[in-house]
Amino acid sequence: MVVEINKLPSTNSREAKKGNISFEDFSNETNIHREDVKNVLYFLASKLEEAGDKHDWTKKERERQFYDSFTAAKEKGLDFKKDAWYKYHVTTERHHIASHVAKDINLIDVIEMISDCCCAGLARSGKIYDIEIDPDVLMKAFNNTLKLTKDSIRLDED
Repeated sequence: MVVEINKLPSTNSREAKKGNISFEDFSNETNIHREDVKNVLYFLASKLEEAGDKHDWTKKERERQFYDSFTAAKEKGLDFKKDAWYKYHVTTERHHIASHVAKDINLIDVIEMISDCCCAGLARSGKIYDIEIDPDVLMKAFNNTLKLTKDSIRLDED
């Protein structure tokens, strides 16, 4: 999906030419800019919505394997995190950042991780545990989200 944004030469505080701009033109360009930003945010929100729709899909895709791994850990004391299913789960889904960082990690992955950890912690233990993330990973997510945004917008020159 590409979001088209509008050229707004009159309200560019860095490069606008000297001269008068009417209040009406100024107001119009401000409204257009607000709409453009809204559309980009809606695009990013759609990515969050997509992450929500897909969350933990591997638990359903391989539900029997997940169940067997979970019960073996509980009943036989096996290390759940060393199991093949768990390794598949955390390397296939993007939000298990403590266990695996996707090459193109972005802030949507980080927000999904935060949501997942808060919901899982509160629902399962009654408390939300502290979440840690490597600052370098967070910066990588920021830069990849910036790239995602840049790659998803196009200036309408008309």
